Amino acid sequence: MVQTSVPRRYTGAVRTIPSSDGWKSTLKEFKLTPDQLERYKAGESIESILKGENKMVLTKERYLEIKKDGIADAKIIKEFGFKHVGELTAWKKEHLTPEEIEQLRMNTLLAKRNGTANKADLSVQTSNECKTTKNVLEGENEEILKELDRLRREVIDAHKLVTEKDERLKDSLQEHLRKDELISKLQKQLEQSVTLYETAMLDKEQLHKENVAYENNIQSLIRQRDQLQKRCDRYQTEFIELEEEVNGLRRFALTKLKKDVYPA
Repeated sequence: MVQTSVPRRYTGAVRTIPSSDGWKSTLKEFKLTPDQLERYKAGESIESILKGENKMVLTKERYLEIKKDGIADAKIIKEFGFKHVGELTAWKKEHLTPEEIEQLRMNTLLAKRNGTANKADLSVQTSNECKTTKNVLEGENEEILKELDRLRREVIDAHKLVTEKDERLKDSLQEHLRKDELISKLQKQLEQSVTLYETAMLDKEQLHKENVAYENNIQSLIRQRDQLQKRCDRYQTEFIELEEEVNGLRRFALTKLKKDVYPA
């Protein structure tokens, strides 16, 4: 029987890992949606899947409930991820009416006044609040002016870009028109060339037929010439034979005439 030695770290009492090493006594439970579960099965980490899931979105109803509890805008800006006061002010103008904004401001002032013990502190707090509000408004105005300046520059750049694109579009349209005119000319030339080619092919076919007819006529004339040549040769032979006969008859007639005129 083989004996197996057990390391000492696995013997003795059960040891726990201190919390400083990362062990926690509490257990976190995550409930994932089907899409999140598919992402987890694909190998994506829980932190990456849940990243942004707990991000709080500020709505009109939530903002009104928070303001009822007397929470300041500075805390709201921090909790909901606004970069500065100007963003929250813009959000208010987008989601709240001017009457609601004014009512919230009055409620905030009344709540602060009710929580103040004496009038001196209330006046000091009101003065500080006015100064803070003034500073906030000045900061908001500066942010708005900067934003307006940035938007103005963006509009100018966009106008320049649109002008450049319009010029490029005009040049492109002119180039397309020139190409269309050139294509039309080439098509007309092609049609004329096709017409000339078809006419030439018809003329070629007609000339071929005429050439065949002329060749047939030539062969017929050659045969007729050969026949006439043979007939001429025959006539010439006959003429020679007849001439020899006539010469013989002439000599015979002359000889007979001499005998008849000059008998011996």
